[in-house]
Amino acid sequence: MDFPDDEPCASQKAPYAHRNMTDFAPDNFGLFSDEELITITTKNLNERLKKNNVPKKTANALKEKRRTLKNRGYAASCRVKKELKEEEVTALIAREEASFLEQKNRNMLKASAIKNKIEATKTMMNDLKIDNSEYLAELERKISELELDKEDFLSS
Repeated sequence: MDFPDDEPCASQKAPYAHRNMTDFAPDNFGLFSDEELITITTKNLNERLKKNNVPKKTANALKEKRRTLKNRGYAASCRVKKELKEEEVTALIAREEASFLEQKNRNMLKASAIKNKIEATKTMMNDLKIDNSEYLAELERKISELELDKEDFLSS
């Protein structure tokens, strides 16, 4: 199925660009500065437009420009908040990683100490086994001697 070539696909569209403010109201028709246009209340804006007998088309262009400027301000504010939040999260992650590594190192030291104690205990147990085997051998030798003495006693 063939599609018409007059509609560009998503990858062919131009990147987003802000609307040109002079398209709305060049120099705000000399009534307001951009700063005033953003900060003035809607009620005061409407009163000044009515007082200056601004045509409806011009008033709508000013209001559209006002809304666009306010939206840009809100977007900029959101970007700043997002960047601050990202910085906070990055710092938190760094602190948590450092804390994790410190705890890991402490745990490794504890594990090493426990391993050393286990090895020392095993060595001590082996030493005791050797000592016991020597002691048992000595006991067996003495028992053998006593048995020989008993036989000699009984035979005499």
